[in-house]
Amino acid sequence: MACNILIVEDDAHIAKYIQACLDVGNYKSEICGDGLSALEEIGRGGWDLILLDVMLPGMNGFEVMDRVKGCGIPVIYLTAVCDVAEKVRGLKSGAEDYIVKPFEALELLARIELVLKRCRKSESPYVYGDIVVSRERLLSAVWNYSFEGQTRTVDTHVQQVRKKLQLQGLLVTVPPYGYKLLKKKFWLLPAASAVKFTG
Repeated sequence: MACNILIVEDDAHIAKYIQACLDVGNYKSEICGDGLSALEEIGRGGWDLILLDVMLPGMNGFEVMDRVKGCGIPVIYLTAVCDVAEKVRGLKSGAEDYIVKPFEALELLARIELVLKRCRKSESPYVYGDIVVSRERLLSAVWNYSFEGQTRTVDTHVQQVRKKLQLQGLLVTVPPYGYKLLKKKFWLLPAASAVKFTG
């Protein structure tokens, strides 16, 4: 199945060039010329990737990203600004990549392929069984040892996972060690609610 890519670009010539590049890569695409119409289109769903220009009329790319970063669609920024601070801002905002114009068609297609491959891999479901996980392990896995809050945060998230996956009585707290998933049975989680534990 071909991937659906939304091109958010106000320059019609550049947008058509990008669309021609995507046609070569057998991607389906649509063009939006401003941030507000892009938000409406993204809200309709069905997109696998967004190519987002930074300098847009009405609402710039960073503002659009702030509104859509929770929807789970990977974003690649396209911009004529090659300032390092802008690149860092773009990547820290949640984008998967940042491409400076002008760019070659092959570079664009290669970056799109890598982003889609990376995002598909991260969405794969995980299988887990009878395991014990400590709060410290969860903290380090999620916050890479940089977390400065209280471990009560982990308890709250575990409670939410327990409720969402209906694991009451199965995902139990083991003071003072951490958490244990009972039953010698494997649970296959849907991608949207998958939790990865690596050992």
